[in-house]
Amino acid sequence: MKTFNGFIRSSQASLRRLEKVQIELNKIQNIQANLKNVNSYNSYLDGLITIHENISKKIDWIELAARKAPIKPTMTNENEQEWRNKINTYNPSIFDKIFKLQERRKLNLNEKLICAIKEDKKKFQALLAIFNYNYDNWLKVNRLSKKILGGDIDAYNEAYQSFKPFDSIKNIGKKIFLISDKESAELTLIANEIKIIPTYVLTQTSTGKLSTKEFVVTKRNEFYKEHICSATFRVAREIFNLLPLKAIVINIALENPSKFNGRIEEQTILSVFFDSETFQKINYENISPSMAVLNFKHNINYSRLKGFDITQRLILKDGF
Repeated sequence: MKTFNGFIRSSQASLRRLEKVQIELNKIQNIQANLKNVNSYNSYLDGLITIHENISKKIDWIELAARKAPIKPTMTNENEQEWRNKINTYNPSIFDKIFKLQERRKLNLNEKLICAIKEDKKKFQALLAIFNYNYDNWLKVNRLSKKILGGDIDAYNEAYQSFKPFDSIKNIGKKIFLISDKESAELTLIANEIKIIPTYVLTQTSTGKLSTKEFVVTKRNEFYKEHICSATFRVAREIFNLLPLKAIVINIALENPSKFNGRIEEQTILSVFFDSETFQKINYENISPSMAVLNFKHNINYSRLKGFDITQRLILKDGF
């Protein structure tokens, strides 16, 4: 009986130890899950103010215009020649002569020759299809490059529509409009509203628990300003990398109800004139976007408490 009671006590003790271990494992898993949530939150915020850093490769229109056309393939008869040589050098073996297989061997060789001719044609057609595809692309790029280098405005718009520099960019805004002339362009970005910025700050306490606090209004407005300026630089960098322009005006607008008639309208909150000379001197990996804007002529109506308000748009001649 004592042995049985001891077994019961031992089993209960083991169960309690397992429960404690499980509790500790659950705590560790919760801490790890909370850390993952905080990291995701911080990564999301960081992505909103570093939009300007990762950009498309600069297009060298001079190099593209100088590229030579692909060489058209020529028809080769490698397979055909191989089997013709075999036919011409066919020498019946003793076995062929004894069993009178010469005609059958020749017939078989001729059939192989026909297949070889077909194979050569098939190979040539495949190479020709690849050439036609590459040539069409080369011709399109060559013509476009020369038009762009010549300042053809329609070519600018064609390049913009073809390369679609903003289609794959997340968190930059809703839509972009481009108007250009030979040496300059004006773009309007309908930006994200401030609701893209969370209203809370998520952190992890020393004990591993999640802590949620209100995002202070002034700090949230400052963060939104940083996001807007980051998006502004991204738009400018993409366009300067796409087109050989000397200047760009970027207008950042929100779609809000008009205070006069209540209808939805574009309301400009930031307008910046970027000249290419100054623009190319900036190290964009080390900037604060809202500070870097100060290098350029710009209009902004902003306060830390109220955030953005409507401002006057710049026009290209304002910067020259």
